[in-house]
Amino acid sequence: MVASVLSGGCAGTYQAELLSARKHGKPIFIRRLQPHHPARSGEIGVSVQFFNTSGKTYKYVDISVEAYNRVGDAIRHHDPRYSTIAKLRFTGPLLPRRTPGTTLWPQVWYSGTVSCVAIRRIDITHMDLTKHTIEAPALAGILASAVPQNCPTA
Repeated sequence: MVASVLSGGCAGTYQAELLSARKHGKPIFIRRLQPHHPARSGEIGVSVQFFNTSGKTYKYVDISVEAYNRVGDAIRHHDPRYSTIAKLRFTGPLLPRRTPGTTLWPQVWYSGTVSCVAIRRIDITHMDLTKHTIEAPALAGILASAVPQNCPTA
């Protein structure tokens, strides 16, 4: 169960946090969230490593994120007309107590100035089509201590 997840790459300081998330009934645990270095054309991606800590299989995991530059300005994704919130969709199935490993969305922002990425919302759709939504204020216990919960602002 959890041991198979832990041997799949989650060890050390994250083990206690992962077990705590599961113990407290958190449906997901985010181990890593970070900007991905720019591609040749300047796009910045984001990589996320997460775990299904529940007993249900996930069909989709939608993670809404917002990126900031060094002075705390939110960055619009893809096109300046778009919102500052980017929705990242993982398509499962993701079995209970498993991780898909590190998932990369390669072209989220067309700005080389991304210094911080913050999660604003997580929407989980189970295989039975029931849904679970987690808003930013309820992320405590879901994010590993190394994952920024609030990006610095100017």
